[in-house]
Amino acid sequence: MHARQAGRACAPEAASERAALEALIREQAQSLELSAARNRDDVPSDIGAIADQLYELNRVARFRRELAAIGIPVLENDSHIIPVMVRDPVKGKMISDWLLDNYGIYIQPINYPTVLRETERLRITPSPVHTDADIVKLVRALSELWFACALSRSAAAA
Repeated sequence: MHARQAGRACAPEAASERAALEALIREQAQSLELSAARNRDDVPSDIGAIADQLYELNRVARFRRELAAIGIPVLENDSHIIPVMVRDPVKGKMISDWLLDNYGIYIQPINYPTVLRETERLRITPSPVHTDADIVKLVRALSELWFACALSRSAAAA
């Protein structure tokens, strides 16, 4: 369910999320600053748009935490895109195909020449339409496939 529809506040859960939120607000404020006065009727939609973006940031942060908890290596970045480091083009394509064929999940593999050899990855792009159940489903599937492909896990796994 969408955070705004549920009537919940979308408070950041971690310092990195807070920094992302502050950057988002500054970015939004710059565009709002150019218009001398906002129409009172626009305020609910403005708040809704910011809530949507905050909800997406929270979704991405949660996804990253879930992957880190099971040791799936993720390239750190400030984007909503989560690069999962496979480091093998054949296994990356195999995982992508398996997810689509068996789970109905499309995850794009990124291979050479788009990225350097041995930096092959899966491109995960969570969005506000992805539910908690979707996250759990993909994390479990990746964990199983990581084991099946004998891929190494990061040391951060608990």
